[in-house]
Amino acid sequence: KLKGSIGFFAPVSPSDSLKLMLQSDMLLLLHTARDNSGRFLINGKFYDYIAAGRPIFYIGQPSDLHWHEIVKTGLGHVATNTKPVITKAIKSAFDSWCAGESDLSDIDKSPYSRESQYSEVAKLIKGL
Repeated sequence: KLKGSIGFFAPVSPSDSLKLMLQSDMLLLLHTARDNSGRFLINGKFYDYIAAGRPIFYIGQPSDLHWHEIVKTGLGHVATNTKPVITKAIKSAFDSWCAGESDLSDIDKSPYSRESQYSEVAKLIKGL
């Protein structure tokens, strides 16, 4: 059912990247490092994806911060980096999309805004 539905693109400008995100039904985010670095970082692309308002399909580990935020807030679907788990998660994501359950408009995205993040960093710096 999904054949021909997944697109891969050469590097594009930030503005073209945003246009592609807004045209997409779901956005893929990977953190497949075989270490525990996912417990300590959230990359900038995660915030871009939230701003785009599209569900995120995350492949990583349950201990990762991305995983935690996606599950906690309902921002998308998660899977560990194994074929059976990814296949099951893709089917679940596709079923949600078919049922019209992929709308993120009700999710409060304000904690993920640049302004909110800058405010949090400022608090940390003042506390030093």
